[in-house]
Amino acid sequence: MGAYHRNDKAEIAADVERIFTMLPPKEREKQVAGTLSGGEQQMLAIGRALMGRPRYLLDEPQWD
Repeated sequence: MGAYHRNDKAEIAADVERIFTMLPPKEREKQVAGTLSGGEQQMLAIGRALMGRPRYLLDEPQWD
């Protein structure tokens, strides 16, 4: 879902593998997102965001 706007299939596959190395566990790849723990769901959201190759990624920014 995070790579929806991308067309480079080889690079998408490489990014998926790269993100799985940063945000384990890979054995949960086929598990339904709603059955993951809260922390695992947050890791999934971050991984999905990284698939879009953003320049910046903010998690809970503090606005003072």
